[in-house]
Amino acid sequence: MRRLPGVLLAGALLVAVTVPASAQDEAGWQNMWFWGVHSSIGAYQTATSGGTEFAIGAGGHWFITGKRAGLYLSYDQLFYPNGPASPANGRIADFTSATGFRDVQWDQGRYLKADLVAIPLKGYLQVLAGAGVLIHQISDPVALGTFATPEDQNFSQFLVEDAATRAFWNLMVGFQLRLGSQLALAGTYEFIPSARDFLITSEQHVLTGYLRVALGSRREDVGGIR
Repeated sequence: MRRLPGVLLAGALLVAVTVPASAQDEAGWQNMWFWGVHSSIGAYQTATSGGTEFAIGAGGHWFITGKRAGLYLSYDQLFYPNGPASPANGRIADFTSATGFRDVQWDQGRYLKADLVAIPLKGYLQVLAGAGVLIHQISDPVALGTFATPEDQNFSQFLVEDAATRAFWNLMVGFQLRLGSQLALAGTYEFIPSARDFLITSEQHVLTGYLRVALGSRREDVGGIR
């Protein structure tokens, strides 16, 4: 019994030390500018694929956090499996072709993305859930086949390029593992719906892994006072 006051005092000191540290860590994660890199694999289908194809992506992102949410902005460079000597990647309707369709080939594309992301849980393992908009551009599409005139070829290429870019909404869920207050690893699944007259005819399913680091606070000190 004589040791009880000492134990209580030690416990009180431990709480006094750890609670502010935890609060500082939580506050240190909030209201920050995070920069990072990521890589992805996406599943999709086209009019000529005959099944699921996969695209590999790599890019950089910017994550601005608040108390329980963040703004996510990113750029992704995409690489598609078919090279210059491979069969067509996709197909469009084209009345200049004898069949009424025109095969199309491409090798690369890109995403430009902006999402609002909820971070509902405290702690080092956090759930992420977000939604937003993205622009998907297939950057190097080429109309294949034969053409009756140069004008027909130019018109077919115009149709191809018109079908190569679309804006989408997207949904994202995942997790984030915080490594201290300034470094994090994350993984997400993303759903992108299909769109009419786009070279990729199906919805897209994307798995992405992230590494991000905080490079500063989004709040400015004014006269030395927060």
